[in-house]
Amino acid sequence: MVKRTILVVDDQDINRKILGRLLMNEYEILYAKNGLEAMEKLHENANVISAVLLDIVMPEMDGYAVMEAMGKDTILSKIPIIVSSQKDGDDAEIRALSMGAQDFIAKPYKADIIRHRLKNTIRLRETAAIINRAERDELTGLYNKQFFLEKVRERIDRNPEEEYDLLCFGVERFKLINDTFA
Repeated sequence: MVKRTILVVDDQDINRKILGRLLMNEYEILYAKNGLEAMEKLHENANVISAVLLDIVMPEMDGYAVMEAMGKDTILSKIPIIVSSQKDGDDAEIRALSMGAQDFIAKPYKADIIRHRLKNTIRLRETAAIINRAERDELTGLYNKQFFLEKVRERIDRNPEEEYDLLCFGVERFKLINDTFA
């Protein structure tokens, strides 16, 4: 079984060590001690990182800035983020979730909760990626023919009394056109 890779981002050495020990049997672990280092690791390893465990309060570049930067990058925005923080109150959690974090874990850490949330987050991401590949053309990102026909059939079944116009066309050498204008 291939181990998934997790990026642990926390300015406290003890927290990085705790998370590393909790997860080392199930995951390959990369570490970053601040947001700037996290962004470097993300760019270097984007194709293998399955999730990010991200602290909010850090020097140089905090967790919110990391989430904002990841959200603006088409590749990094697909990597799920689980935020961890000691901040009291719901404000930090609400802000993190509103910025795109998939989950929030309060410190101190509870081993079983972290493992399950991480596993579930990765499973959801991978399932969504499989579904997206099955529904969309890899080259264009548009719905493929089978998925399109299924959606048309659903629409007609929901509203059989409506009239529809359907336009279908084919483009010869579409890959050449797409490569020229992409």
